[in-house]
Amino acid sequence: MSASAKFDTLQRVVNGLDIGDVFALKEVFTYSQMLNQCYHSRVNPIQYLSQTFNHPLTLLSVMFDTGCIIGGPRALEFFFPASADADEWTFFVPGFKESVLDMANALHLCGVSWQTNADEILALLRRRQTATASRTVLDCLVSWIEDCGQSAAEHLVGKDLYQVLEAYQAIDINERDRANSFLIADVGSWTISVVPIPAENQGRSPAGSGKEIMTGLTGRIQTGRGPQSVRLMVGSSADGTESCMSFLREFGASHLQCYIGGWSAGHMHYQQSRSRKATLFRAWPGQKYKNCDVNIKKYKRMGFKFSRAEEEGPLTRSMKDSDSFSIDYGDLYRPFIRQSHRHLLDTWLSERRQNIDGISWTQFDGRIFSVQNVCKARYRQSHLTFASQNLDLPLDRIRRLGNLIAINIVRPDALRTEMYRSSVGPGSKSTRWQLRDLAKTGTVLNTLCDATPWSWVL
Repeated sequence: MSASAKFDTLQRVVNGLDIGDVFALKEVFTYSQMLNQCYHSRVNPIQYLSQTFNHPLTLLSVMFDTGCIIGGPRALEFFFPASADADEWTFFVPGFKESVLDMANALHLCGVSWQTNADEILALLRRRQTATASRTVLDCLVSWIEDCGQSAAEHLVGKDLYQVLEAYQAIDINERDRANSFLIADVGSWTISVVPIPAENQGRSPAGSGKEIMTGLTGRIQTGRGPQSVRLMVGSSADGTESCMSFLREFGASHLQCYIGGWSAGHMHYQQSRSRKATLFRAWPGQKYKNCDVNIKKYKRMGFKFSRAEEEGPLTRSMKDSDSFSIDYGDLYRPFIRQSHRHLLDTWLSERRQNIDGISWTQFDGRIFSVQNVCKARYRQSHLTFASQNLDLPLDRIRRLGNLIAINIVRPDALRTEMYRSSVGPGSKSTRWQLRDLAKTGTVLNTLCDATPWSWVL
């Protein structure tokens, strides 16, 4: 067998192993250069992402810039191959305007077609002269224009949608609050009427009625294995901006509390999941886990055994303790940026590694009680934003890794695209996805904060 054939065979074997087992093999056979190469290929998420997304290096670099992570079954499959059969990808991004726009734009360039409720409503009106929409969707759309004058509002969402929202706002607020959905009609020459639908008369599901309570975008991507769903969940609420570690806490089952990020991947309960065991955590009184739709029967068929979390503690955990597992692959970007920019990458990686080292959480009374992060406490309190003080910030804070990779492309390839530009810094106006696209989703409230140089903190 040739050396090339041996390498290919070993790589196939390594690709099928749990990620911790591959790491253990590398530590034992330190002299094997071939095994070391196979290890680095296995832990590099670009290969995993390339099975679904175009330009996976561009996608990963924007996740690096924004602090976005992949969670749920798709992250679990990265650690434990063949552990997921879902056709859905779930990305989590902190609720900062620039971060959400950059991720929406990157995923769009990587093949995702986003669906917006505004487009659905307007398409139905033009085709049938009537449409229905849920109150949640209409309130979401209105949140983007309620503090704008007519001219600014029409520029943001378009004249046709503005007329719909204006008619909705004209309804008495008490009457609006009593209805779950509304009938929208073009009564002639694009004169819009919006009226509440009594609950007993509701027929076809209104736009947005089946979507999650969590704020986010939904889309689809065509792959060789057929279409797959993509969700970009946004960490934003009336209580403030949520970090991506807060998203992981919302998974009610321990085996799904794992992530793939832009510079590292981690599993909060790796050793337990490695043994195909999982803990079901208790919810707080009156709370339902936002990400609790765990198909227990499916995972039982895969060999997982479930148990209820014990009501004991407190126990403080971290991504560096013996029960969890984390890997760092931040150096993979080095060959794809100019040599003059590599000192920037070193600075950014140093900060991001401190971030992972500073993450801890407390398990108490059968629950994940809290998630602490030294970097989050230090950096999220910053009042410096790209929107207000862009010119006063040091260059290393304004520059984006996604941009550095895009401008270094001599010949386009499958890994990256020269079309990407961040909404932060020079070239921001060339991004394909703009704020007006976000405003028309009907699933993202206008509660997003302006991004800071430390919005990436997990």
